[in-house]
Amino acid sequence: MGLVYRIENGRLWGVDAACFVKIAPDDAEIVQLYADGKLAGEDYLIRTLRFYGHPLGELTPLDDLRAVKLSEINAAADRAIGTLTATYPDREISTFDKQEAEARAYAADPTASTPLLSALAQARGISLPDLVERVLAKADAFAVASGSIIGQRQALEDRLDACTTREEVQGITVNISMPGGGEA
Repeated sequence: MGLVYRIENGRLWGVDAACFVKIAPDDAEIVQLYADGKLAGEDYLIRTLRFYGHPLGELTPLDDLRAVKLSEINAAADRAIGTLTATYPDREISTFDKQEAEARAYAADPTASTPLLSALAQARGISLPDLVERVLAKADAFAVASGSIIGQRQALEDRLDACTTREEVQGITVNISMPGGGEA
């Protein structure tokens, strides 16, 4: 047996369907929602649905839909950026900024201090100039790839911010493409 709420103007809300219905199913329990001695409106219906943990369906406020969509957009971007660093341990990732800073300093002035890169080069058995070249190439590639991903995320957020209806929000397909093709 389904539950149906009746609100002002005789409108019926099907709890299981999470939408307004034209007629209640034959086996439905119809509950009249009252507020201040008269049939309640949509605001009271929404509070009731939330109180009992029922889905809001088509009554979900636009700001709530936007928040859910933004979360979806951000999660897709995080996954995409995560694929760029998936093969590195977290502690090594935490040194990337320092590695890049030392490499750029060394490229500008070969007498610059490079304690981290010097230790890495020595441990790897390669020359410091060779390591600097590798670090800069990877840093530049990461900047291009992450910039593309972040730009796509920001473009999706801009589209979301411009939405004025539920349909527009629901019409946004979250698709973050990896530079060079493929999806994250």
